[in-house]
Amino acid sequence: MSKETLIQMQQLSEYLTNLESELSQFWQLNDAMLCIFEADKLIKVNPSWTRILGYNKMELLEEHTLYSLVEESSIKLTQKNIKKLIAKGNPVSFKILYKCKDGTNVELSWIYSYDMANDRIYGIAQEITT
Repeated sequence: MSKETLIQMQQLSEYLTNLESELSQFWQLNDAMLCIFEADKLIKVNPSWTRILGYNKMELLEEHTLYSLVEESSIKLTQKNIKKLIAKGNPVSFKILYKCKDGTNVELSWIYSYDMANDRIYGIAQEITT
């Protein structure tokens, strides 16, 4: 490799490291529940999930799916919106109940978007329980 190529690779590496650090700060500090689903499996959640639902990160990533935390009365609405999201590709918004570890429910206002290239769903939820 030429010296110029090595310098460009080093600059790119530094840029990506800085970008990852900046995005991590937003991910960690956000009060909203941020997540990434692959198929119906949670693959990434921010700390707000633990604060709002009471589950630790490992419980969320290893034991729960897209639907396992949804309260029974909200499952059909969730399924309908996920099908609509994947079919049309446009972000969808809806409100549903989620189950907390302590047995209570919280109402969440969700917006999901779908990444067709990677078959992933990205979600942001705000607690709106009154």
